[in-house]
Amino acid sequence: MNIFAVYSELLAYEPFKCVIEALKTQRPPMGSEIGGPLFKFVRNIFAHFPVFETWDEVWVSKELVNWQKEGLTIDRFLKKYADQDKVKYRFWEADKERMAYMSVHFPRDYGNNKIHLKNMIK
Repeated sequence: MNIFAVYSELLAYEPFKCVIEALKTQRPPMGSEIGGPLFKFVRNIFAHFPVFETWDEVWVSKELVNWQKEGLTIDRFLKKYADQDKVKYRFWEADKERMAYMSVHFPRDYGNNKIHLKNMIK
C-alpha cells in the first residue's frame, strides 16, 4: 500500500509534472486526468483509515470520510467522479511481453452506502 504514498509524493516532483501535462494532450481526457487524484484518493484512505488488512476489505462512505470535516481530499474525489463512466487503461508488461488492461469503475452513488475499493480498482 506504500506505493500509493510514494506515487502521490512523486506527483509533486517537477519532471513528473511535465510528463503528466504532456499526457493530457496525448491521452483520452479522463485517462490522464484521473491518475494523480486517484492515487491521492487511495493514499488518503490508507493514511486516514489504517484499519483494513486486505484490499477486499477496504471501504468508505460519505459519513465515514466526513466524520471530521466535509470537503477534504477523499470527499472531493468522490463528489467529482461519482457516476462517471469507467476509465480504461492499458500498459505494456515488459517482463511478460504482453499488454495489461485495467479499468477504474466509479461509484454510481456517493452517499452513506459502502464504496469498496475492490469494486473501483480490480
